[in-house]
Amino acid sequence: MQKTKLTFDGQEHVLDQPRFGDLVAFERQFGLKASALEPKPVLDEHGQQVVDEESGEPVMKAEVALEWLAFLFWRALRRQGVITKDLPFDDDFVDRIEGVEMIDEGEEDNAADPSVPAPQPG
Repeated sequence: MQKTKLTFDGQEHVLDQPRFGDLVAFERQFGLKASALEPKPVLDEHGQQVVDEESGEPVMKAEVALEWLAFLFWRALRRQGVITKDLPFDDDFVDRIEGVEMIDEGEEDNAADPSVPAPQPG
């Protein structure tokens, strides 16, 4: 299972997968079904599912807006007590995200640095 290592205000935090309540809040916030976060199969020009030549596994692709991820990070940090419940989800919060890295379970203690920097506006 993958987790997220988030650098926020200069400190690293390992975040678990979103919980049910996070997904309900996501749906209310963005007016989308939580299934919008799930990877979808990649199709070729004939509508056939693309398969990875090496692994034989179907190729999947997620088209997730960065704002959606930031919202889920905000929910996780609130739940973990890193930020207070009165800190709003806004541009100030997003600007405090310094980096994001996907890690496999068990890699929390020895995850490779440097983490992937957050995209810069502009």
